[in-house]
Amino acid sequence: MLIQFVHRAKLPSVGAALAAFFVTTSLCAAEPTPPAPPGDAWGFVLGTNLSAVLLDDDVLREEVMVGFKFGRLVLGVSGYYLDQDLEMPREFGHAHTKEKTFLVGPEAQVALVRSANGRTELIGMLGGAAGTWDRWSTKTDWVGGSPLGGTATPVTTEESGQGVRVRWHAGLGVRFWLLPRFGFHVAAGALGDYRLKGSGTFDELPATGFFQAGFLGVAGADAAPKEPRRQGSPDIGFAIQSGISTSPRAPFDASLGLGVNLYRFLLVIAAEVPLLVNFGTVVPGIELQGTAFRSADRRVEFFGSGFIGSSLPSVNSAFRWKFAPGVRLWPRPDLALTATVGVMRDEYRLLVDASNPGEFHDHFTMFGRIGILSVVGL
Repeated sequence: MLIQFVHRAKLPSVGAALAAFFVTTSLCAAEPTPPAPPGDAWGFVLGTNLSAVLLDDDVLREEVMVGFKFGRLVLGVSGYYLDQDLEMPREFGHAHTKEKTFLVGPEAQVALVRSANGRTELIGMLGGAAGTWDRWSTKTDWVGGSPLGGTATPVTTEESGQGVRVRWHAGLGVRFWLLPRFGFHVAAGALGDYRLKGSGTFDELPATGFFQAGFLGVAGADAAPKEPRRQGSPDIGFAIQSGISTSPRAPFDASLGLGVNLYRFLLVIAAEVPLLVNFGTVVPGIELQGTAFRSADRRVEFFGSGFIGSSLPSVNSAFRWKFAPGVRLWPRPDLALTATVGVMRDEYRLLVDASNPGEFHDHFTMFGRIGILSVVGL
């Protein structure tokens, strides 16, 4: 009986030990943290760009940029130097141009959208620069026949000038991270480049197009591994908000704003356009939103918003304020659908002419708005 008892006692002990081993192993085996996106490193950056600028004499431009990378955001200073001496052959006309120019200014690049593996980004870029230019050129045209036949007469014109040169550019592009700290991008956009003369005038077009290809290297530590991305808005980031509202007073208003998101608060500089009520003006203003309640998965938020704005003094006078509670639904971590219902007040005067100020309107009513909010986290 003793032997039988001992034998029976050992069997459950072995089973319990095996069960405990597997349970402990499963509890202690934590899932590996996914690596950070390749382009998420922070550090000093060095970049080179080759741009092709349409409708300008210096079509190809080589630029160098130095700066710092903050996750998705790159802030830097770019420089461009040109010292060229171009001479065309004389057979069918002659042109000789000498130019020296130097430009330096700030530039910002931000990753607006990133692929799931983090290797491909849609980037926005914005920059400006200022410097000097010094140019001399001659051009000879053959008049009255062919220069090969000896019957043409050369007519030469000469131009020269110097002064201040200013430039701006804005565009969109795609960046591919070939290595965690080395990327290649292609981009296109609009550019304004003006050689100001002594009187402040210039002959260039207000804007032209450009194409660009470039490399970017980050000198710093690789980004630390990140936890899986949570839902809801980033704690800190840039925001773009658009919406359409309606009220008993006016069929539709449209709004567009840019701002910053700081944890539970959103501050937006916005412009509202009354579509079917002729204010004769746009109403710019400031909107502040604060999140009062957020669900555990951060997909649903209840917030309060307030807006105050006034038209510019040089146009029809208009004053507006709004207050409304609302709800946000986050189908993506950086994109939300918004809906608000609240009260608003409009005060405006429709001018007829200088001698007739027109009728004064004062409305207090309810309104409803639906919109889209996008937040690019830093």
